[in-house]
Amino acid sequence: MMPFPKTKKTRGPNKRKKTSTAPVDTTPYLYVDYTASRTGGEDQEGESGPFAQREDEHIDFEIRGIYRSLPKDVFFHHREEVAPEVTKADKVWVVLVRYTTGNTFGTTHGAWHIYSIQSDSRRAEGDKRMIEFDDRRDNMTDQWNYNKLSDFAKKLISKKKHLIEGYVPWRGYFEKLETVEVLEFPVK
Repeated sequence: MMPFPKTKKTRGPNKRKKTSTAPVDTTPYLYVDYTASRTGGEDQEGESGPFAQREDEHIDFEIRGIYRSLPKDVFFHHREEVAPEVTKADKVWVVLVRYTTGNTFGTTHGAWHIYSIQSDSRRAEGDKRMIEFDDRRDNMTDQWNYNKLSDFAKKLISKKKHLIEGYVPWRGYFEKLETVEVLEFPVK
């Protein structure tokens, strides 16, 4: 039987420096402090159970501030990915979409989605117009309005193309766009 070779004993912690291979998140974010409350949504009179018809529900939503880093005293917050130049701005414009949603048993008014946060008011207004046009093109039945559109817009409608691709929370069977607001806030 062969003996195991002798190994040198080392004392103390491992001297080799450990390096992390985990990617570092460098995505720029802003934090939106908000309050939200709901009213309504109770079962209609004489109805009960999981399939009962509900009264309309209304969501009240208010943005209280925009922050570069999350303050300790903020309970409700929404982290929004933004362009790098937006994090450096002293003032930003939030494009806030309010929409109706629901199901077979009831409707909720005032659901909210932050579409974008811009450092330029013109870009924010452009986002607002794009959302409103994209919603109107789905409901374009009035020939007079159609004739006023640009050739580019007419091509989009004829090809059934949307300006906003992918998942859009206000586009669906029970969903409907209510309003699009552009709100100005200082960045704290």
